[in-house]
Amino acid sequence: MPEVDIQTGRSSPSTASPVHRPWQFVAGAGLIGLVAFLLRIYRIGASEVWSDEGYSYLLAVSSDWFGLPTLAHNTPPFHHWLLRAWIKLAGDDETGLRLLSAVIGTLFVLALIWAGRELFTPLVGLWSGAFAAVAPLHISHSQETRTYVLLTLMLALTYGLLARAIRRDSVTSWALVASAVALSLYSHHLAVLGLLPTLLLPWALSRENAPIKLWRHYLLAMGLGLTLFAPWALASYLLAQHPLEDPATPWLELTWEALPPSLAIFKSLEMLGLGGHHDISLSVFRQFHQLEFPNWLRFLGLGVLLALAIWGMGPWEDRKVLPSGLGKRKLWLATTLLFPLVAMWIYSFLRQPIYVVGRYDVIAFPAYALLVGLAFAKLKAGCRHGIASVTMAAILLAIPVSAKLILYYANPAPAQFKQRADLVVALAGNDDVVIFNDPTSHAVLYYLNRDGYVWESGVCRHRTLTKREFFCHFFPTEAEVTLRGYASVHLSFEDIRRDAIMFASHLQSDRQTLWLVSQLNGLREIDTVLFAQLEQLGLKPIPRPPHSGVYGFRRPFGTSSEPG
Repeated sequence: MPEVDIQTGRSSPSTASPVHRPWQFVAGAGLIGLVAFLLRIYRIGASEVWSDEGYSYLLAVSSDWFGLPTLAHNTPPFHHWLLRAWIKLAGDDETGLRLLSAVIGTLFVLALIWAGRELFTPLVGLWSGAFAAVAPLHISHSQETRTYVLLTLMLALTYGLLARAIRRDSVTSWALVASAVALSLYSHHLAVLGLLPTLLLPWALSRENAPIKLWRHYLLAMGLGLTLFAPWALASYLLAQHPLEDPATPWLELTWEALPPSLAIFKSLEMLGLGGHHDISLSVFRQFHQLEFPNWLRFLGLGVLLALAIWGMGPWEDRKVLPSGLGKRKLWLATTLLFPLVAMWIYSFLRQPIYVVGRYDVIAFPAYALLVGLAFAKLKAGCRHGIASVTMAAILLAIPVSAKLILYYANPAPAQFKQRADLVVALAGNDDVVIFNDPTSHAVLYYLNRDGYVWESGVCRHRTLTKREFFCHFFPTEAEVTLRGYASVHLSFEDIRRDAIMFASHLQSDRQTLWLVSQLNGLREIDTVLFAQLEQLGLKPIPRPPHSGVYGFRRPFGTSSEPG
C-alpha cells in the first residue's frame, strides 16, 4: 500500500499507483473535463430562453450597471456582469447566451477534481469529477443563463483553496481563500450556507488539534472575504428590498407548499443525484417537469446512491484510503452536504419559504459529488475485488443517469415566448401601448430585442426601421424600474388606478390600442381590477386572438381626449 501524507491525502511518489502519478491524474481530469463540456453544449440552444434567463439578459444589457434593477435583483451581480462581457464575445442568441454557463459548468467539474485531490486523494477527485460531469441537474443548470453553476464553481474553488491554505499557511494562499469567499457571495447570497461548514476544515485537515495561528489565519481570510462583500450587501439591503424577505416572490410560497415540505430534503437528494422528472420537478424546470421516468430506473438509481452514501460515510476500510484523519473529513463533508438543506428547510418553516428543490439546494452539490467520489474510491481500495466492484457500481448508476439524460435532451421545453413576441410585433401599431403584467414577459422582451426592438424608457423602438416604435410598460410600473415581475400581487387599489391612468394617458386617439400581455393560464384578480379601471377611464375591450394571453383596449370611435 502506498504511503499517504495525512495532511494532503496524497501518495508519495516512490510508491504511487498510476492514478496518483501527475500525468495520469492530469490526463484523467482532462478526459472528464472534455466529456463534461460536450454534455453541456449538446443541444444547448434547443429550448427557448425562458423568463428567468430573459431576466438575466435584461440585467446584463442594462445601461445602468449599479442601479436599482441590479440592487433589487435577488442575487448579487457577479454572474450578470460576466454575462455582460460574454455577450460581446459570443453574441446573444440562445446558444451564445448559454455558452457561458456551459464553460463555467465545465470549470466546476475541473475545480471539483482538484478540490477532491486537495481534500482527500487524487482518486476521490477523479471520481467526484466524473459523477459531476454526467449529473443531469448540473448539466441542466449549465445550459441555463443563471448563476447556479457559477455558485457551485466558486464553492468548489473555496474548498480546494482552503485545503491548500491550511497546508501551506502562506499569505498568498489565504488571500486566494478570501477572494474565493467574496466571489462565492457575489454569486449568490445563500453561498453563506456552503461557507459556514468550512469552520470544521482547520480541525478536519490537521493531524491533531489545529494551532491557534491556523485558526486566526482562517478567521482573517473569511473575515476579509465578508468585508469585500460588505459594500454590495449594504447597498443592496439598504437601498432595495431584502432578497430573503421579499414579499414580491409568492412563487416561493407556492413552491414550498407543493413540495410537500416534509419531503423537501429527500427530494433535493434525489434531484442532486438523478435530476428531475414530473413527480419531483416544478414548472421552473421546463424539461424535467414534463419527463416521465420509469419507477424501476428511479429506484435503481436511488438504491445505488444510497448504498454509495452508506459505504462512503461508514467506517469500513477508511485506512486504505487515508491512514489517518478520514473520519474528521467525512464529518465536514456530511455537514457541508446537509447543513444548507436543513438550514433552508428550517428557515422556510419559521420565517419565509425559500426552499426550491433543484434551485437553491445546488449549494450542497459540491459536497454531494465529493461524497460519491469518496464512496467509489473506498470501494476500489477496500473491496477484495475492487475494480470489479467499482465497475459494477458505475454501470448500475450509469443506467438511470444515462436514461435521464436521453430523455432530457430529447424533450426540449415547449416554445411560447418567441410566439408571443411575434404576436406583439404583429398586433402593436406605431404609438400603441403594450403592457407586460407577467414575469414571463422578461423572455418576451428578450425575443423582441432579437427582432430588433430596443426597450428603453418605456418605449420599444426598432433599431433600423425609422418611426417603428410603441410604448412598452410593466404592470405594475414599479416593476419597470426594478425589472422584477412579482410585486403586482401586492398592489393596492390606488396603485392599480394610478397605473391605469398612466397607461391610458398614452392613448390620444381611437386609432391607438392598449395591448395587455398577460399570463397564458388566465387572469389574476389584480388584472380584472386593472381592466375595470381602464373601462372607467373610457377604454373599451376589443376582440383578441384566442388563447394568446393578449387583451386589447381602445377608445370608442370618434374620441381623442386625454383621460383625466
